[in-house]
Amino acid sequence: NEDVQAASNTICYSDNIHPNLVGAVPGKSQSNNSGSDKRELFVMKQALEIAFHDILLAPYRLAAHYNGMDVEVTLPMIQLTTLDQHKDAKIVKP
Repeated sequence: NEDVQAASNTICYSDNIHPNLVGAVPGKSQSNNSGSDKRELFVMKQALEIAFHDILLAPYRLAAHYNGMDVEVTLPMIQLTTLDQHKDAKIVKP
């Protein structure tokens, strides 16, 4: 069981994902985070992905510029909300 946990944590580390974000740290005795902590971990993970989004979208932005199209090519960021807002997520601009 400990080997499986170590392997899961190593995979999460190599993918730059916190283990609590994907549920790789089981049980109450482990360092489980609250919902607010997981929401913040998700926001940090998305912030780390912005540079990769820019690289991914560069050819589309080049094609739009070359063709004279006035469009903004972006990937939306999801912001998880709290239960008092009566919805689970909203889309925000990076």
